[in-house]
Amino acid sequence: MPVAIDEEMLAELKRAADNNDASGIGPIFIVSDGTTVRVSESGRSGLRVRILDGSQKGRVGWVSFDWVKPLGNSN
Repeated sequence: MPVAIDEEMLAELKRAADNNDASGIGPIFIVSDGTTVRVSESGRSGLRVRILDGSQKGRVGWVSFDWVKPLGNSN
């Protein structure tokens, strides 16, 4: 899953994802589906998240609202 470095890049990233063509898009970084994130901010076009696991752990970026799912309650 692609993560935009800043909120302005997110709109372009979403268009590219809808067309299955991320060529020429940047700056972004990639995380695996199912990566745990913490939402730190909600913007007009998406969510600012901090990556909590995996190879990109600690990085911060922007993703579309519908790309983030809440964790299930274990109770």
